[in-house]
Amino acid sequence: MFDAAAADTSGMGLILRLGLEIASSESSYQGVNLTLHEISLRTDVLRPGQGEILATASAVKSLPGSNKLKVLDKGAKQCVDSVWKNLRRQLTKTWEKELYSQRQIDLVVQNITSHAEAEEVGAILKSDASGMVDVQLLSFKKKKAEFSIQYNGWPEHLVTELQMEYFRRKYFDSTLESIQGNRIIITANKKE
Repeated sequence: MFDAAAADTSGMGLILRLGLEIASSESSYQGVNLTLHEISLRTDVLRPGQGEILATASAVKSLPGSNKLKVLDKGAKQCVDSVWKNLRRQLTKTWEKELYSQRQIDLVVQNITSHAEAEEVGAILKSDASGMVDVQLLSFKKKKAEFSIQYNGWPEHLVTELQMEYFRRKYFDSTLESIQGNRIIITANKKE
């Protein structure tokens, strides 16, 4: 779920835009009045913020009946079932493509006491964090180490891995300070 009106834009989610229409036509055959309703549904799945359309699908169902609301309810359910299969396939392809695409992430690690420790953190990330392609130490000053990382996955995936139990026990615990786009700031909490 995503609240598009919320001020905090660090959440992840998708926006679903729906357009539902009904058109009715009546005809008469040998003194019998027939009513046919055509229900159409158009669905777009968008990425919040950018408004990029990730998937789109539409469906049309024709149903007879005199009760317009009953027909709309039944037709809308059939359209949703039809549209969802298509959207699910498109979103899965998009997700797989984005999950495994390489991106550059700027990682700032606070509470680093020396240049040698900053280099050690870079070596740990490069050797033991999954999805890591390359790690470069850009700068170290005022107890902050800034890294440029080539990573296969989303920034949120990297943060999740750094906060997993195995990583915390083996190397260091970290607290997420902020994540904005491809820039992550964490504080390394030293083991006592």
